[in-house]
Amino acid sequence: MNKKLLVITIFSVSLFILLGLGSFGIGYKYGPILKCYIKATFNMKYPCHYALFSTSTANSFKYKVSPVELDLNYKGLTAAVFHDSEKSELTVYKQDNKIFSNAKTPPPKLPNFISNENFSTVLKQVFYHKGVLIGLIGRKENKCLFAALINLETGKELFKAPCVPDTNVLLQDFAAIGGGNVPMDDGFLLTIGTPEYTSQATRDLAQDPNSPYGKIHSFKFSKDKSKLISEIYASGIRNPQGMRKINGKIYSIAHGPRGGDEINIVEKEKNYGWPLVSFGAQYGGKRYQVNSKKPFTDPVYAFIPSIAPSDIVSCPDNLKQYYHPYPCMVISTLRDKSLYLILLNKPGNSVISIEKLYLGVRLREFFTPIGKVKDTKALYVTSDQAGLLKVEFL
Repeated sequence: MNKKLLVITIFSVSLFILLGLGSFGIGYKYGPILKCYIKATFNMKYPCHYALFSTSTANSFKYKVSPVELDLNYKGLTAAVFHDSEKSELTVYKQDNKIFSNAKTPPPKLPNFISNENFSTVLKQVFYHKGVLIGLIGRKENKCLFAALINLETGKELFKAPCVPDTNVLLQDFAAIGGGNVPMDDGFLLTIGTPEYTSQATRDLAQDPNSPYGKIHSFKFSKDKSKLISEIYASGIRNPQGMRKINGKIYSIAHGPRGGDEINIVEKEKNYGWPLVSFGAQYGGKRYQVNSKKPFTDPVYAFIPSIAPSDIVSCPDNLKQYYHPYPCMVISTLRDKSLYLILLNKPGNSVISIEKLYLGVRLREFFTPIGKVKDTKALYVTSDQAGLLKVEFL
């Protein structure tokens, strides 16, 4: 039996079952799954996740998930998305160093050392600052593994971190170098994590004041824009991902070890404790300390078990108005394949409510379409399996 015939057979059997369930009055619950099978039958590349084809009901609202019309049919891990809704142009940068774009003016080609499809380089994040297209990369040169910031249009190195202590690539995880960034008055904040799986030596760099790893940095351009000058802004971070300014405060999310994913308020000169304290556990089962004599800053919230948070964004305007005066944010997740709607207390320093919205795919980067008309009721997010998604809150 060939693959197409197998899918049609599964579809037919499913339809028969659903019609049977409908006769007992319970088939309505499975209607979105039927739509999913129909879509998957005629588009083999599209994943069958029923949440993507339906309107779901949350506690105080409904939300509708649909593919972005300009989707470029890519799959995989995104580094950044630039979407000009007025020109109907879309450019997607992927972590495996590929670019998907329908823009009339093609984006600049990645430098040769980035575009090689091997472990030599991981493109973790792409963003603009003062007109310069910057990429955060994890790179290997000979036995040296390091993080760097690159001018993607010229290929020139703007900032280079030193080599991590361990040369064994199996002990390192350059997907953990972070990339969350927030524009500041004359520069930007950027997270650079401790890129490791099991390397204690690399892990310990988060508490080394002379190391850039495990830190949030304040970056500014030199006068000629040939270099980025770094100042450590905060420390003690494991695997920081998204970072966003919401209601005057800067929030960062970070992966813990086994459990202990965190929401933190980013403040200058604060130390968040990794790897000396954590609400998570080691993968071998040993616990971390949760108390310390040192004045570490506690997270606003720690998720146990892990949800693998990926990005953070302010709620769309209609939800912000509904929940006012409580600060409202949304977190995308990888492991949980969900969006988390987070409400904070009025000062914004404590979580009072968490609502999980299941989408069924690994969710990564939020992005905002550029255009004159702002979408006040929707969020846009990338997924590893289903491309670019629009989540509309009704």
